[in-house]
Formats: sequence, structure tokens, C-alpha cells
Amino acid sequence: MTFFDTNIRVNPLVLFCLVIFPSMVLPSKIFSQTAREYHLQAIRAKNNFDYRGAEKLISKALEKSPDNMEYLLLRGDINLGLERYLKAKSDFESAIALDSMAVDPWIGRGRYYLYTGSPDSALYNAYVASILAESAYSEARANTALGEVLVAVNDTTNAYRHLNKGLALDTSNTLALKLLATLEITKGDYKAAREHLENARLYDQWDLETLINLAYTCNKMEDYVHAVEYCNMALTLDNNHPLALSNRAYAYLQLNQVEAALKNINKSIRNDNRNALAYKYKALILLEQDKVSAACRSLRKAEKFGYSVQYNDEVQNLMAEHCK
Repeated sequence: MTFFDTNIRVNPLVLFCLVIFPSMVLPSKIFSQTAREYHLQAIRAKNNFDYRGAEKLISKALEKSPDNMEYLLLRGDINLGLERYLKAKSDFESAIALDSMAVDPWIGRGRYYLYTGSPDSALYNAYVASILAESAYSEARANTALGEVLVAVNDTTNAYRHLNKGLALDTSNTLALKLLATLEITKGDYKAAREHLENARLYDQWDLETLINLAYTCNKMEDYVHAVEYCNMALTLDNNHPLALSNRAYAYLQLNQVEAALKNINKSIRNDNRNALAYKYKALILLEQDKVSAACRSLRKAEKFGYSVQYNDEVQNLMAEHCK
């Protein structure tokens, strides 16, 4: 007997109820979202950088399933993105209370400590995660978490060791690839950094951080056309991102598109008026226009907001040359 069997006779009253009052005869879950559906929607919102929308969705999932560790961990990550650090800590600790032998809650709480300036506590949590790790995947995540903390405290040798181990255990480990790229950028090996970042894009083509760092490395390698392309991709995800605008401005300057460069750099500074990189790039644009006094003001702002700490001594060298 098939669905279209013409010998079946349907009671007209039943058919009427199915059409007019479906909730009377069909399961209620068809008409209300499940916790898993809210969870999946929250992931999509987070990946689109809609952290507030993601937080609302995952909270709905947790209303339906309050003891779900996966949901707690996602809300913890979202709260980190919203800089609601104490709420993030509470989410990670609730996950640890549910299963203290699970790896990811310890990694999450370690990230909380890293973001709030407690690297020793971050390292301890990542170390606990590495002890608990049993599968290759969880061991890869734990080693990457250790590497992330070690990058932050400038322990380069051990950072390389843990990140390379994390990558060997999971070749699709995009976080390890991005952190290795950060180490190479710090060393000035932009070719190696670009290779790591391009490998990361094999697994996640539209990661905003990867695209911006690729633009930066392309600028350093004088590949300005590709720098603009990566910035354009980043700006489709966030059309106001200060670093994407800064890097595109610098590439435009090198391509002799000075007005476009100035427009991008001014927008970057409007969106983040403490962006040291933007002030340095603006100074270069102003020097190209022979506006030395204005360039020196931008260089002083770059110095004020920590350019040398974040990058190198280039600002001081430019000030010594032009701002006597």
C-alpha cells in the first residue's frame, strides 16, 4: 500500500482537523523549536559575528536543556566575545561541574583567564585539559590551548612545540595554524606566516581573523593586489572592521590610490580611534601628500597607543626622520 493508494478512504472530519487544527493531531515539537535547533542557529549567528543574537538563541536552548554541556560551552564562548567575562566564567564552571573529566570546559575556563590577564591560571587550566585528553582530537585541542597561552607570554620555544604537536594530531586545526602564523609574523617570516594562513583557509575560507592577517602579510610581502582582495573579503563579513580598513588603506597607498587610501584610513580611525596601526598608515599617507605636521601628529598617536609594543620601532624611526 502506497501513500497514493486510491483504495484508502479518509474520514472527511479527520482531514478537516488536519488542515484547520493541526496541533490537535500532530506532535507539538513540529511547531516549537527544539533545543538543538536553537543551538544550531546560535552557532550560525556566532559565526556571522552576531554575538547578541547568538546569546539569545543559546539561552533559549539552555531553557529547554539546562544541563547540556555543549550549550554551556557555546554560551561561554559567546560571552567571551561580548566581553561578559564573569558570565563566561560561570558557564565554563557550570560545564566543569557537569563533567570535571571533560577537556573542553577546562580549555574554555583557561581562555577566560587568558582574556582577563591571568596567564598562570590560563596555563594551569590548559595543562589540566592536556592531562585529561584521551583522544587524538582532544589532545590536539589541549596542546593548542597550551600553545595559545605560551604565545601570549612570549614563550616562543614551548609555544612552537605544543602548536606543532596540536597540528600533527589534527591537520585541520585552524587555531594552531593561526597561532603559528602569529609566531612567524612576530619573527618577520611573512612567507611562512602566509603559508600557515592559507592552509587555515583550506578548512575555513571565511574566517575574519585569517583574512585580515593574510592582508597584513601580503602587504609586508609587497603583494598589494592580494592584500586588497583579502581585505575586500574581510569587509564583506564586517564592513566596518578597523584592521581590514587599515590594511586596505596601506595597500591602496602602495598602488598609488592615495584618495582611496585616505578614505579607508579615516573610516578605520572613526571605528577605532585607538588603532595604532591606522595612525601609522595615516602618517605614511600624509607624508605622501607632503603634510609633514599632520603626519607627525598621527605618528605621536601611533606611539601613544602602543605601536612599538605591538609591531616594531618603525614609528620611532619615522618620527626621528620627519618630526624634529
